[in-house]
Formats: sequence, C-alpha cells, structure tokens
Amino acid sequence: MANAKTREKLILSAERLIALRGTEGVSLREINRAAGQRNASALHYHFGSRQGLLEAVFEFRMERTNQRRNELVDTIEADGVTGDLYRLCEASVLPLAEMLDANGAGHYIPFLAQVTADPLIRNSEVIVRERWSGVRRLNRHILALLAQLPQRIALQRLTMSQGLVIYQLAEHQRQLNSAEAPAAAETALFVSDLIDLKMATLRAPVSPRTLAGLADLDRADG
Repeated sequence: MANAKTREKLILSAERLIALRGTEGVSLREINRAAGQRNASALHYHFGSRQGLLEAVFEFRMERTNQRRNELVDTIEADGVTGDLYRLCEASVLPLAEMLDANGAGHYIPFLAQVTADPLIRNSEVIVRERWSGVRRLNRHILALLAQLPQRIALQRLTMSQGLVIYQLAEHQRQLNSAEAPAAAETALFVSDLIDLKMATLRAPVSPRTLAGLADLDRADG
C-alpha cells in the first residue's frame, strides 16, 4: 500500500511540474522532492527512467479517456451514424473535455499539451499502443468522410485538428486554474464551440495554393 501511494505521489508531481514547465524544464530530482521523497532513488525504483515515468502518467490517465472514447464510438456505430461528422468530432473532444477540472487542480491536459509538443516523446512508444485504440477507431470513420480530400491533406488535418483540441483545452484548464476561473456555462460553451471548430477544420475547402503545393510535393516524391 505504501509503495502504491508513493508511486501515485510521484506520478501526480511529475504531471503537475511538467504541465507547468515542460518536459525539459523539470529534473527527476525536483519531481522526487515535490512528491516528498527523501530517498533520491525512489523515482528510479518505481519507474526506471524519465520515459518510464512519462509512460506511467499516461497509464494513470489514459485508460479512462480511452474507455470513454470507445464507449462513444460504440454508441455511434450502434446508432448507425458513422457518417455524422459532428458526432465523430464530439466523440473526439468530449473524453478530454470531461477531464477539465473546475476546481483549479487539473494538470493532465496541460501535461498532455507539453508532452505532445515534444517530438522525441510524441514519436516514441510512450503515447502509442492500446491507449489510443479509441482514437484509431474514430480516425478510421473520419477518414472515410474525408475521402474527397487528397489523402495527405486528410491525414494532416486529422493531426492538426487534434493538436488544436489539446492545446485549446490546455489553455482553458490554465484559465480554470487561475484566480478568475470561467463559470461552468462558459466552459460548456467553449467545449461546444471547440467541437464545431474541429469539424470546420476537417471540412474546410482546400485552396488552389494548397493543391499546387501538394502537386509539387507529389512530383518531388515521384
């Protein structure tokens, strides 16, 4: 039991400090100290390395969001509305939006924004595998609705739109953590508009300039 409590303290301390200062702005020693651990090797004992610690934060949080996203996709499929882009975007946004902490104690979404901005971590095994099964299911349905777009553009928009969602939610969480936190009605409006914005990003017309740039890339690749 004591080991489990120590492990959770280290996870929460890492999440909070990285949310505030980024992945490179926090040392393992600082995380150890913030968790109240006098033993300097406690973090290495529980996680082995910085990457092991980051993976533990994801495991601590992502099971919930992945389960929620899969539940939403299950409902969409059962209702036979996989062609409804709004419902798909809603299922993309809500699992994270529901983690916004109106008590000003939320750090996971800002942590996620910091970590996904780090290419060394974003492209590692830390944030892939089964933890993203709900995202993969959603993306398959969304891509089917974007079949009129060039594949490179469709895939790029999926990535950009999800980054937009994460960073905007992280900024809203920072506002909730501040002294002048938005009211619940303002948060509800923000989340609703964010779903609209993701959908609009995916549906936006492709400009002639973008198509020309795509053609140049295709010629260079060909």
